[in-house]
Amino acid sequence: MQLELGGTIDENGKLSVFRQADLRQWINAHRGQQITLSLKLKGKKRSTPQNSYYWGVVVEMIKDRFNQLGNDFDADETHDFLKNRFNAKEIEAVQDHFIEIPMSTARLDTKDFMDYIAKIQQFASDFLGIYIPEPNEQLEVKF
Repeated sequence: MQLELGGTIDENGKLSVFRQADLRQWINAHRGQQITLSLKLKGKKRSTPQNSYYWGVVVEMIKDRFNQLGNDFDADETHDFLKNRFNAKEIEAVQDHFIEIPMSTARLDTKDFMDYIAKIQQFASDFLGIYIPEPNEQLEVKF
């Protein structure tokens, strides 16, 4: 079982963890077990323009291509596919057997979100034969 908590490190190097009661409860529930401690700097959550680009360009282009290939996907189904494939976390279900759990993209910071989009762009190019432009890239459209 995983626990994710926020906290701060002051200028003297002292770590303070928010939700101390949750931390104590988790520790008490897992006495005698080995753990892995992972620390990460909190990044800025994805921006409104990033979110608009994701849903309006990335998801829309993938959805359209899936449908051109004879499927009937909507935007939410396409998003579910993308997060299952490119934003999943592997966990151990039983000894030496692992499963992938899709994670929420809403929790990605701006850097991790752009890494997620880069994986999707590569997939789109390699497997769907489409090019997904960068957020600020202008494309010429011919009529």
